[in-house]
Amino acid sequence: MGPNSRDCSSLLQTAFKQVGMSQPRVSQEQSTVGTPVQLSNLQPGDILYWGSPGSAHHTALYGGDGKFVGAQNPSTGIVEKDLSWRPDRCGTRLLTRGDLQ
Repeated sequence: MGPNSRDCSSLLQTAFKQVGMSQPRVSQEQSTVGTPVQLSNLQPGDILYWGSPGSAHHTALYGGDGKFVGAQNPSTGIVEKDLSWRPDRCGTRLLTRGDLQ
């Protein structure tokens, strides 16, 4: 992690900081905050995580239209991927439209 590099959880932490919201640093902690969301009800800005609450091993940000944005690895960097990339995921919601006003 640094000013020009990100892992999955630091990317989310930085994104939420840009809109004035704090977010834990690691994916395990990020998976325990917010309100659980059914995957069929995802909205842009929802957090996706892979694993279970408290033991997630990857996080990303849902962007809408069945796609998410995340920091994958040093060789691919920050990418947009289809939700079918890896089906074993869960979602949480931190933002509401009111939070952004």
